[in-house]
Amino acid sequence: MVKTATQDEGTKVARPGAPGVVLISVFAVVAIAVAGLAEAGAWWLPFVAGVYAGLASLRWKRVVPVTVAAVAIGWALPLWILALLGYPSGATARAIAAFAGLPPYAAVIIVVTLLLAVLQALAGAWLARSVGRAVAAFRRP
Repeated sequence: MVKTATQDEGTKVARPGAPGVVLISVFAVVAIAVAGLAEAGAWWLPFVAGVYAGLASLRWKRVVPVTVAAVAIGWALPLWILALLGYPSGATARAIAAFAGLPPYAAVIIVVTLLLAVLQALAGAWLARSVGRAVAAFRRP
């Protein structure tokens, strides 16, 4: 821990960010949970992960970017596995692009899908941070 001065003098001690091990653990747990539950149809899970990251970011600074990256990887992993197994992920993405009026490229829809996961996580983090700070301000005398 980095000190601004000695603790005996009664000065403040600088609060460190989350240690690297915690951030790596958060990344792994979120990516695995999102990947597993996205396969089961839990499309709302990135929002929940964002809410937890927003609450954790009140204490640790870099939790939200790590969670957002893990959500994107977690949603990309099932798409990649389905493509490796021979399922027509690209053809499905092109059909969705045609229905949405977007260019008929599979990569466009896959990027849009991953962007939606990132936006859900960021919206959840924003909501949790704002509510957490409002509650903390309300509790102060």
